Parts: sequence; C-alpha cells; structure tokens
Amino acid sequence: KMVKTMESIYRERFNKHLLYHLKNKSFDTVANLSDAYDSLKKNGFLQVHQGYIVNMDKISHFDKFSVILDDGRAVPISVRKRKEVLLAYADYIEVYS
Repeated sequence: KMVKTMESIYRERFNKHLLYHLKNKSFDTVANLSDAYDSLKKNGFLQVHQGYIVNMDKISHFDKFSVILDDGRAVPISVRKRKEVLLAYADYIEVYS
C-alpha cells in the first residue's frame, strides 16, 4: 500500500512490522522503522522513541511522558530523547509556523 506521507499521523514498530496510523485507519507492513525514518525525516517526521516516529504537523502538545497528537492519541517519548525531541519540534515550529 502506498500512503501519502502527510496522511500518516505516526508509525510504530511492532516486532518486525511497521504499523501505519492514519486518521481513520491503521495497517501494517513488514518494514524497518529506521529505514522508514530515514526517508520521512525530511518530510517533518521525528523519532520520539525507539519504536515510534510522528508527523510533527500532527502534534498538539507534550506532556511529561508523551506526545499528544491533534486527534488525542498519545505516543510515548523516550526519557533519553525528550530534550532532543522538544528542541527539534521547537525548531520545526519556528520554520514552518
């Protein structure tokens, strides 16, 4: 399945599968999250955890342990990556807002 990049809200690694989470549906494929991230980071995606990448256009806000997306879903942020994620998002907002 081909998915338009901006339709993707976030992607999640699950075993050897990559789960695509869209606005109204989800599906999976056999793929590698790091390969997906390499191709998506130039399109406004950010790796927030070793198992998750999110579309920065879909971020509503952050709480202590999660990214809250504009549809209300929460995606965990790695404690180790939290500062890096917040700085990258601030840079993104400065450029694209």
